[in-house]
Amino acid sequence: LEISESEFESADIDFLSIKILLYQTGYLTIKSYNKTDRTYVLGYPNAEVAHAFINKLMFYVGKLSESDFSAGIRKIRLALQSDDIELFVEQFNHMLSMIPFMLFKRGEAFYQTIFFLICQAAGFKTRVEVATALGSIDAMIEFGSKKYIFEFKIDDSAKKALEQIKRKEYYRGFLAQATKQQLVLVGVSFDTVTRQINEYEIERMNTIM
Repeated sequence: LEISESEFESADIDFLSIKILLYQTGYLTIKSYNKTDRTYVLGYPNAEVAHAFINKLMFYVGKLSESDFSAGIRKIRLALQSDDIELFVEQFNHMLSMIPFMLFKRGEAFYQTIFFLICQAAGFKTRVEVATALGSIDAMIEFGSKKYIFEFKIDDSAKKALEQIKRKEYYRGFLAQATKQQLVLVGVSFDTVTRQINEYEIERMNTIM
């Protein structure tokens, strides 16, 4: 997160941003300072704080009990560690089913946010809106020797989502890696009626050593 020097040094309690509040409460710390732009970069001090914050945020967003949330997160983690996308989707849908219907929003951003929070809480390095030459990757998970590239569609086909990843070559920047890795391209379709992932398609490719 970037924050301006003036915003960072503001002492007016009535106009404190959420970034400053997170910094003052210890959830964020200063990672770097850009002298030219006079901006600070804030980030989590360590993985434990990141997980604690995301867990609390997910409890708030999803209204899930701690026991249900912890059990679901554990299953999500085991599924991806086993490279079992089918089980991953099944467990993700189970987590979605526990969120009260009145909290759901229609847009892709809602599902993308929930996806990010759940995967981060599971301990995976997760990024959203990863910029490439021809567009942004909706979500990417890096785990071990694998990178999972996700494209989301709302009330549309998973096939179209996968085709978009390939057409725009979201994976190209990762092909010439220093070490051999597997790229897993995943097209995902969310159904706004069932509020679930209703289909997905995957394709795998290896990076060049």
